[in-house]
Amino acid sequence: MTKESIEKEPPPIDKAAIDASEEGSWLIYSERPHIVSAEDFSNTVELMLGQMEEHGTHLDLRSLRLILLTPALHDRVKDWQRQLGTPEAGVSQQEEGVVGGKTMSWGKDRNSVRTIILLDDVLAAAAVLEAPAAISTVAHEFGHVTDYFQRRMLYGFSMSENHPMNDDWPGICREAADSIWSEYAAESAASRFMSKQEIEEFRENDVRYLTGIDARVRQSVSQFKAGQIDRGALWNSSVTNIFDLFTNLGRAAARVSSQESGSAAGAKLAGEDATAVWAPVIEKLLGELRALRSKRYEDWSLEPFAGLEKTVELGFHTMGLIPDYDGIGLRLRVV
Repeated sequence: MTKESIEKEPPPIDKAAIDASEEGSWLIYSERPHIVSAEDFSNTVELMLGQMEEHGTHLDLRSLRLILLTPALHDRVKDWQRQLGTPEAGVSQQEEGVVGGKTMSWGKDRNSVRTIILLDDVLAAAAVLEAPAAISTVAHEFGHVTDYFQRRMLYGFSMSENHPMNDDWPGICREAADSIWSEYAAESAASRFMSKQEIEEFRENDVRYLTGIDARVRQSVSQFKAGQIDRGALWNSSVTNIFDLFTNLGRAAARVSSQESGSAAGAKLAGEDATAVWAPVIEKLLGELRALRSKRYEDWSLEPFAGLEKTVELGFHTMGLIPDYDGIGLRLRVV
């Protein structure tokens, strides 16, 4: 990043401008400089990156072109999704929490790949004031930039970012596994800026997150068995909820100390009572993620996420949802 990349006037920041930009510098633009200035945020980022380098976290930011600080994160994400021709999903807004940043990438090869980071400007202002939770969120998005670029360099750049249809069971498992790893890799960068107290607070929230989604899915199962909703409605809502749950578990796994066993971490993150049945799922998930992290990307197998996909399937089974896929169609058994 260079000081010249910090604009005082509104720059052209649509997709065409980003596609035409050159590698080596990235633009920071704040929509409300009175809340957080681009220059102040630039200084914070430089300090954060320096600290990460000192701790052995080397980021690959060659694809990064823009960091946009905005008060309207949800709307800006939808705007970019329109420009990229992807579904206008905005950002996740589960009852257990909302997203403060979004990293978006596109391109078909090494030369055309581009990445942008969209951040809530109040969060960016908190990072400038050295609030650890805000700094870790920024680091998380930088972790996404590196992970996406490094993996796509090895496994190829997808021409389509469309989500699988809800009857595409293998596609659902693949996308969930990709999301789990992506969040794990990004949160691994973020966790370096978290205190033990903050990590424990996150863990408590992770248990609440699991408990909330577990309760919603189980309620849907009960409604289905009572004839209040049909099989399609049960499946569609369950896919969304369980996908979000596994994505959060990817983040939670990154905050587990390397000294903590998988079984102990699984028990803590699963909680008690009804959700305790998630403990073996979380333990298996953590084992798969740690095995992947112990290797360089280039040493991964051709199907590195096969174990994660099996874990996703186990999660559905834990909720009493048994997808039967014959290669053509999907049938759902509810037990």
